[in-house]
Amino acid sequence: NPRVGRRNPGLDRFQGFVLSVPAGRARLSRDYTVTATNSYAIAIGCEAPGSDAYWSNYSAGGIGTPPLPVTAGQAYRFGARLRTDLQQGEAALALTFFSADGHWAGVPGREASGVPSEPVTGQTEWTPREVVLTAPPGATSAVLFFRARKAVGTVWFDAVEFGAVPAAQTK
Repeated sequence: NPRVGRRNPGLDRFQGFVLSVPAGRARLSRDYTVTATNSYAIAIGCEAPGSDAYWSNYSAGGIGTPPLPVTAGQAYRFGARLRTDLQQGEAALALTFFSADGHWAGVPGREASGVPSEPVTGQTEWTPREVVLTAPPGATSAVLFFRARKAVGTVWFDAVEFGAVPAAQTK
């Protein structure tokens, strides 16, 4: 494949992330054939019914490699394009924050362990999803999740963006 070895700036910055599989069986791979950016996508293949898996910097308490520093009071956008070939379950992005000592710094009134995007289910082409949150008091780093939940099949993530939202674009 002539794309093998191509860089993907949206995904390359997250190379220290780790795949976690709390339930079932799943694998992580770079897919150079299914891609929205003509480089590669990250694929999570869920091989057992009801598999839950996520690729994230959560395993480092949000303060490990690579750190994603944030400023409390600033809005941040985590977006990507998702493609699914799921016989069951769903795929989504999720965003949350950690404090300097590695504890959850959740957004008040929202799930501390990650506010999800709208899910993607079934068999789809590239579908944009995003989460925009304001870092709460005490937040020093962002924790990003690329998730497959209760899934059988494959989900691909590509065209990833994470960064501060200019003040004029926040609601």
